[in-house]
Amino acid sequence: MQVEFFSYDVVTSTNDIAFQKLRDAVDVVDKLFVVTAEHQTKGRGRNNKEWHGDSAQNLYYSCSLRHIISEQPMSSIQIIGGLACYNLIFELLGSERVRLKYPNDVYVLFSDTNGNLIPKKLSGIIAEHHFSGGESCDSILGIGINNKQEVFPNEISDLATSLSLNGVLIETEELKFRLTDHIVRLLESDYDSVFQN
Repeated sequence: MQVEFFSYDVVTSTNDIAFQKLRDAVDVVDKLFVVTAEHQTKGRGRNNKEWHGDSAQNLYYSCSLRHIISEQPMSSIQIIGGLACYNLIFELLGSERVRLKYPNDVYVLFSDTNGNLIPKKLSGIIAEHHFSGGESCDSILGIGINNKQEVFPNEISDLATSLSLNGVLIETEELKFRLTDHIVRLLESDYDSVFQN
């Protein structure tokens, strides 16, 4: 699968730009357009929630793909995003504390003083779809990964974590390429095998 990368300083949402890149392409199937930005002014999560993130500290990532629904059902796109994030974060942390909460969150479990496990969100995933015909679909996968952020807004400070807070030091650029590798591998896998992961 061919991949084309685009990086920006500031965008409204990487999902918006990724969709536009796909719209500008003519008759492109099975090519991945990957968009990242240092800042998002209107980053969004699932159910129209805002994605909180400290500027230039995290990975703001979207990829867009035109595909044939009968070959790559829309439901598999969200699954692929979740599994790609989970696999990458598990690989980086090497910890059984990593959990995928389908369909859209990757958490790390922490023990409180009473030994209770508290989930803290490290990554969020959102899939959006636009139909371009009865058998084809434009799908955008938006992913946010808290990378170097160590201070979060008060309202989510007890609910969020980052790679650096878990002892992982990685440049956001490398994170982008490694996440893309995981996504491409899953997209190129047999559809049934994705569900067996």
